[in-house]
Amino acid sequence: MPATADLNKHIFDSSWGCIGKMPAYLADLGYKNPDQPDKTLSHYATGTDFFAYLRNDPGRLARFNSAMKGAATLLNSPVPSSLVESGAGESGVVMVDIGGGHGQVTQKVMEENPHLKGRFVVQDLGAIIDEARARNPKYEVMEYDFFTPQPVHGARIYFMRRVLHDFPDSKCREILTNQIHGMVKGQSKLLVCETVLPAAGCSGFESLADISRTTFSSMQRSEKQWTALLASVGLKVVKIWPPKGGPFSVIESELQ
Repeated sequence: MPATADLNKHIFDSSWGCIGKMPAYLADLGYKNPDQPDKTLSHYATGTDFFAYLRNDPGRLARFNSAMKGAATLLNSPVPSSLVESGAGESGVVMVDIGGGHGQVTQKVMEENPHLKGRFVVQDLGAIIDEARARNPKYEVMEYDFFTPQPVHGARIYFMRRVLHDFPDSKCREILTNQIHGMVKGQSKLLVCETVLPAAGCSGFESLADISRTTFSSMQRSEKQWTALLASVGLKVVKIWPPKGGPFSVIESELQ
């Protein structure tokens, strides 16, 4: 599969190309845990943040976009059907897929729940949304930057898949606060699909994934860390759904 091949190329070129600079980077930081969004490993290795680095290299950017399709195929954690089974009526919004790329997860949810009434919305940045729109999908597509207030109000589900692991806590709080702007207490839930690390005894995959987040001054998080992060913006964890067909859990949260 071309997308899977691009995923491997992306990991070993773009991502691990930065990791090779880590010893010097950590020495420069005084061996402190990186947490500044403007002093990431990517800044140290390439002179800019990771996504700007990709945008400045069309070939790498195209490979990254293809790689994310491959990752969605290999590591899919669909929304639990019980959380969307009530639908939202003909005009209501069942689900907003934030940073949803070409809508792979949304398409999966729609296929698994064909009886649902209501709208499904996939949000991402302009170029990605243009590609998604060209596919004539059954869901709505919307250009949206998650560093701005969420424009869709009162959806049943706001879904973020592998977004927050690319950002330190300070930036995660900005992103989460913007999503709360659209949520309605007692009606809306925010689902975060991410790795949830054990308190001790991480696997080799989990350890490598955590190390790779240094590229963004971020980290993989434990249940305690996810709960604290969400609570810091006024969200409470209702349930953590264990991984299904991949390494990612779904953290179900709602307004306190």
